Amino acid sequence: MGNRKTNLLTRREFVTTASAFMIVPRHVLGGPGYVPPSDQITLAAIGMGHQGFEVTMNLLVRPDVQVIAVCDCNKSSLDAVYVATPDHWHAGISLTAMRKHKHVLCQKPMTRTIGDARRMAATAREMKVATSLTVNNPSAEPTRIISEWLADGAIGTVHEVH
Repeated sequence: MGNRKTNLLTRREFVTTASAFMIVPRHVLGGPGYVPPSDQITLAAIGMGHQGFEVTMNLLVRPDVQVIAVCDCNKSSLDAVYVATPDHWHAGISLTAMRKHKHVLCQKPMTRTIGDARRMAATAREMKVATSLTVNNPSAEPTRIISEWLADGAIGTVHEVH
């Protein structure tokens, strides 16, 4: 037989190749009863009034649709806005929300300019809304504990923070 090259796989090549297909979850590959992610429509729903809610709920059960975002500007249903868009949108979206009397939690940087920062501070005061910037995940347990310690005076009176 000698050194003749054949198109046959060695046992090791076969096992290596076959094992790659064994570890992929069924929903990724598709098939009967499964829609692979590449064939799904990703959807953002804007407006959660009666009609928007009904349609979105019907879309949620479809295997070929993945709802990835929901937005509603209904004054009676949303109290606050979390802004996590690309940086250049932070100020504009935050100002618009504050003018609608919505509290704002924004990713950093909150603004790109000092002028925008001043406008945001003035608008928050005028609209009487709370506005905050996420720093080290303010809703995380460690941050909450440290905040409680500081409020309880664990290190004395805090005069300045950098």
